[in-house]
Amino acid sequence: MLWGIYLLTASGHFYAIDEVQMYSLTEALGTRGTFVLYDPGTGERPVYSKYGPGQSIAALPLYWLGTLVSQGIPPEGRPWLRGAITFWFNPLVTALTAALVYHAGRRIAGHGPALVAALSFGLGTMAWPYTQTFFAEPLQALLWLGAVALIWRPDGSPASTRAYLLSGLLAGLGPAVKIQAGIGLPIIGLFALWSAYRARRLWTLTLAWGLGVALPLAALALYHTALFGSPLRTGYGDEGRAGFVTPFWEGFSGQLWGLRRGLIWSNPLILLALPGLVALWRRDRSLALVCAALAGAQVVFHASWYAWEGGGAWGPRFLPPILPLLCLPLAALWSVPRSRARWLYVPTAILAVFTLAVQAGALGVNMNQWFGARQPPAQVFAHLNATGEGLTRLYERHLAPGRVVLLRGFAPSEGADEAQFPRWTTGDARIRVRPSGAPVTLTVAATTCLVTTGPPPLTLVIGEVRIADTPCPGRVYRVPLPPVTTEVRLVSPTWRPVSVGIPRDEDLGVYVNWIEASSGTHRLPLVGDRLPLDPVSLHPGVLRWRLSDWRIPVWDFWWAYLPLSTLPPASVQAIMAAWGGLALASIVTGLWLLTRDPT
Repeated sequence: MLWGIYLLTASGHFYAIDEVQMYSLTEALGTRGTFVLYDPGTGERPVYSKYGPGQSIAALPLYWLGTLVSQGIPPEGRPWLRGAITFWFNPLVTALTAALVYHAGRRIAGHGPALVAALSFGLGTMAWPYTQTFFAEPLQALLWLGAVALIWRPDGSPASTRAYLLSGLLAGLGPAVKIQAGIGLPIIGLFALWSAYRARRLWTLTLAWGLGVALPLAALALYHTALFGSPLRTGYGDEGRAGFVTPFWEGFSGQLWGLRRGLIWSNPLILLALPGLVALWRRDRSLALVCAALAGAQVVFHASWYAWEGGGAWGPRFLPPILPLLCLPLAALWSVPRSRARWLYVPTAILAVFTLAVQAGALGVNMNQWFGARQPPAQVFAHLNATGEGLTRLYERHLAPGRVVLLRGFAPSEGADEAQFPRWTTGDARIRVRPSGAPVTLTVAATTCLVTTGPPPLTLVIGEVRIADTPCPGRVYRVPLPPVTTEVRLVSPTWRPVSVGIPRDEDLGVYVNWIEASSGTHRLPLVGDRLPLDPVSLHPGVLRWRLSDWRIPVWDFWWAYLPLSTLPPASVQAIMAAWGGLALASIVTGLWLLTRDPT
């Protein structure tokens, strides 16, 4: 079910250079079989990824799937679709992590509390917004939780030797994904040692776990030696030693409760983790300790890092690995008798409502709009404000009576400040006039005299009525419209300024000085985007730049910008049907499984 929800809310594009490098390594391995990202030129050293190779290698099957599927669309859209399908990786990883939270939660309590813990993680934390990215933190979360869950037995019974081997393997893979994940090795190792001691098989199980850790660490050492000259030298070079410059308390408090990017603001439900850990402590002290220790180590390690918040990201970027470890104790919290859990209902309801609003802002608003000069003092509230503005814009565009709506087909406005006009059309501009119960008069002032290649004709299309003219000199058209919603088109041939030496590479139609509609003496408000997105290139670099512009009001989902792209309509419809169908089928299947007997 979560896999389907994540597919529906995916963005399908990059956000940060970290993702670009990891994806570039996937691309290099998948197409050329090399760790070299690109050839810098004769006499220059090859360029390698700064980050561990683990996620890039793990994403290869999806990359190959994307390569295969993208052959069915025009060449200009293939790099985007190949990357977008590769970015299904974190949705899959996060859904698996939530399933593992549920599986581990069943060992603590029954189906209901375990399900609450899993859904709290999957839908109530920033694990969900991070499914839109190709960051490596979600995979680190799965590896850490998997390494713990494989050997944890609440009744003290021994896990199998194979489970210890696999646990060590997962723990050892962590540094190959994020070298910083190595801070979890001694904590998980002590937990494995204690579990083996309790099982009275200390040497056998500990050696199995150690062997599992050694295999991926040895492979990582060979990788570092081959690429960077030493098993202890990573792609970070000397940056790692020189990067811990932030005062500890600034980074520590900033990660947890700091207003700018604190954990509790982007994950309100996580406040229940503290009583959850207390409840888990009463049931299983070793598990409570390892969850708290891993979470604490992650926070403390990054507190002094120069970019403790994780740079351009949603919330404190380095903390997603601890989220499943903080949500798992919720199974213990909700397993107490109902009479003792009544105090939880009101605060949980309040936190849940705030969480839904926070998640909407995190998912729907591109986080890159808020970095650089526009970086707000509180990221969560900036996104909530932008979400409110977006919802208001939807109401104005689709529902509010008495509006003139610029639908599409307009180039960016050339007017001052917030003025919608003057501006060019792009050949087929569409306007929707939505009166408030009375006839209106639509006024359009346009000219084709500015077209360097010669004045083209303009056709006003109003239902079955067509008004053809060549507005040079400029014309003012006044058209009476009935008291019902009416769509008006401004259709003209296009020309390309760059073809006549003007540095503007786009298709333009006619120049519109202004558009307005009035009912008697009342002028209807004009609704439109001064900087429209369409038509948008799906080239990954161009798309990332365009969607990061705060002036472009488009929701940060693949299905929101894809119809505005330069792809043919048939390709757009095929992608939306296949992608959306897969997501909906997954959701329906998950809901059906939830209705089955959990035993």
